[in-house]
Amino acid sequence: GLYWSPAQQLAHHASSGCAMSVGDVLGSGTISGPEKSQRGSMLGNRERSIAMFNSIKSKLALFSVLGFVAVAVTVSVSYFIAVYEIKSIMQSDVGAVADALEKSISYIATLKPDAYKDKDFKQFIYNVKIGKSGYAFMLDDQGTLVIHQKDEGKNLAGLPHIDYIRTHKQGGFYDYRASTTGQDKIVAYRYIQPWGLWIVPGVNKEDYFNQLKENFLKWNVACAILTILLLSSAGFYIIRSISVPIRSAVDVADRLATGDLTIEFNGQGVATGGEIGALHDAQRTMVTSLNTMVNRINSSAEELSAISGNIAESTRQVIAAAGQQSAAVDETAQAVDAINLSVSEVTQWVDSLSLSATETSSATLEMAANVEEV
Repeated sequence: GLYWSPAQQLAHHASSGCAMSVGDVLGSGTISGPEKSQRGSMLGNRERSIAMFNSIKSKLALFSVLGFVAVAVTVSVSYFIAVYEIKSIMQSDVGAVADALEKSISYIATLKPDAYKDKDFKQFIYNVKIGKSGYAFMLDDQGTLVIHQKDEGKNLAGLPHIDYIRTHKQGGFYDYRASTTGQDKIVAYRYIQPWGLWIVPGVNKEDYFNQLKENFLKWNVACAILTILLLSSAGFYIIRSISVPIRSAVDVADRLATGDLTIEFNGQGVATGGEIGALHDAQRTMVTSLNTMVNRINSSAEELSAISGNIAESTRQVIAAAGQQSAAVDETAQAVDAINLSVSEVTQWVDSLSLSATETSSATLEMAANVEEV
């Protein structure tokens, strides 16, 4: 699994912009031993990098990082949504002002056709404020500022927003950047038919966005930081509450593998409740059962040892009794031999006696014959 083809090695070497020359030697990297931790090749490093994410701790850490990213993305998306909504609010505000001015000015125009020349009417337009720095002005179809706070009477024909407004009598909105101040503005324009003029209230976007930056974005970032801190604390607590009991369970398993049954489940890292608690309970039950089994085996072994002793003693007694019986049998055999010898002797004596009786009988007959002769 550590083999890299020449094409792969060339691709890795050249991917950083390093040139290849004739005679260059390519290798897969240092391999110090058979273990994965001893690999120095790109494959070994890749496998170690992948193995880093196999543990529960690394997965929870990755989950925390993803939570932070989610919070950051949420803050960014909410900011852009707020910007879009503020733009809608700006259009709504400036549009409402434009509609109100259109109605008021149209009514005034019907009563006094040249009212736009009156100082009081101009002051009325000057006093219209939208936001912090927004204001209203009036424009004719030649691009001349009929009513304006600073540039009244100035012709602005040629500017994109002026040319656009004076060619659209149906009213609407227009976004532009002021060439003098560099401010981004949004204006609403309405055509006043009796006078042939446009009333144009406008607002600076900065008036709204500065408030967004000062309030919404500040509080949103503060909430995001607070959320990240809470996630960090919760992630640290969750990682510790899982990794410590699991390490304890692994230690118990390792000690059980070596035959150590002197394990106590009342120390640090022993979980109570939940899946890990159930694992510890199962290990505790297993250790208790193994200890009970070992005690029973030891008791049985002691009983077997006692029985073996009794059997050995009985065997010794049987052997001793067998020895005694063998001696008695020997004595009986000797007695039988003596009896057989005595019987032989008696037989011999009987034979001798029979012979003597025969001789005596012969002698008696001879004596009887002699007596008759006499």
